[in-house]
Amino acid sequence: MQDASFNVGVRTTKDAEGNTTYIENLGGAGTVWLDPFNAYRYSTRPFPSENMYSATYVKLREIAITYHLPKPLTDKLKLQNASVSIVGNNLYEWTAAGVGIDPERAFRQDGSAWMQGVEYYNVMPWTGSVGLKLNVDF
Repeated sequence: MQDASFNVGVRTTKDAEGNTTYIENLGGAGTVWLDPFNAYRYSTRPFPSENMYSATYVKLREIAITYHLPKPLTDKLKLQNASVSIVGNNLYEWTAAGVGIDPERAFRQDGSAWMQGVEYYNVMPWTGSVGLKLNVDF
């Protein structure tokens, strides 16, 4: 049993050349444990450097493959236009920080307002979806 606390999130280290490495601090191997007093002080600072990282990212937000039904078929069904699509959302994301956090979903509560772009102990998972779309014009 640990007689200490740890702050969930990301911590940083710098090597001799000044390169920054981001390390998950999620309770597994390599977690940095703090005594309760220091953990409390750390968690109440508004923007500790351990919670700051590059928000540079590339995301495949949506992709769709569409097949338009042939005109003879749509005429027979008394439709003006019909198509079937396979649609994928959030299928890929690359972040410069490599921390697995979507910068668009990073939020921090400040009083009654939420500020976007600030990752502060956020546990919202990054999700993607694939679906089928039917488009019909009458």
